[in-house]
This record gives sequence, structure tokens and C-alpha cells, in this order.
Amino acid sequence: MSPLLISLCVFGFVTATVIAVSSILRVDKEDEIADRLEALTNAGSGKGDGKKPTDAELLAQNWDRGASAIEQAIANHLNLQLLFTQADVSFTVTKFLMACGISAGIGFFGPTALGLPTKFAPFISLAFLFLPLMWLSMKRKSRLKAFAAQLPEALELIARAL
Repeated sequence: MSPLLISLCVFGFVTATVIAVSSILRVDKEDEIADRLEALTNAGSGKGDGKKPTDAELLAQNWDRGASAIEQAIANHLNLQLLFTQADVSFTVTKFLMACGISAGIGFFGPTALGLPTKFAPFISLAFLFLPLMWLSMKRKSRLKAFAAQLPEALELIARAL
């Protein structure tokens, strides 16, 4: 094997391992959100453990404390949560990025294992990297098309109700 192929394989493995470990060790924020909600709802009723956080403390807490830098960068430039909602898919950003990485890995190692020249592997890997995003956009497009097909009937129903 060539040194370039070995270094690319090691880089891909280390990257996939870091992403997998960071997604496994990430803490769910549901408990924190439930605590905040309970603190807000019990504030005026006199219930609770006696120590009540002020509104300023509740608002000052950082909601994105558990998100990684990669997730923050993607959230700033590409609203994946909105795409997930519009496509009616229950993915998290981390799982979607892992799917993209796995797809890219398959695109890199698959053609090499099938005997194609290794000079094509990065290009095929790049194409495979965007397969999950293309699947997501196709799913979103078909769902929005179904909504658009129902829109005239909904408008007619509203018009008849008036």
C-alpha cells in the first residue's frame, strides 16, 4: 500500500473514532430543560426545594452548553434542525454527521476494495459524503410537495367556512 493511502486510512479512522466517542459521551439536555421548566412553573406557587433560581439566572444559562464546535458551526451556516423537521426525520445533528462520515468512508474504501484505482477514491468519497444530504433534501421535497397538493383543498375549506 502506498503511504498516502495508509495516512488517509488512519486519518479517516481517527476522525470517525473522535466523532463517535464525542457523540456517545455527550450529555442529554432533557434533564436540564425539565429542571428549568419546573423552576419556572414552581416559582409563584411556593413549591420546590427552597432555593429558587432567579429569572436572570435562568436566562443567563447557556442553552448550547452541550453542543460541540462542529455542531455550532453547522447550526450557524446550515439549519439542519429545520430540514429535519420539514422532512419529518428524527435525526440529531451528530447522528446526521456520523451518517455523512460513514457514507464518505464507504465511498472511499468501497471502490478501492473493488479494484478501482486509488486516485478516484477521494472524488467518489466526496460524492458519497453528500448522499445523506441529498436524501434529506429529496425527502423534504416530497413532503413539501404533498403539502402543496393539499393546499388548494385547505384554502377551499377555509373559504367555505367563512
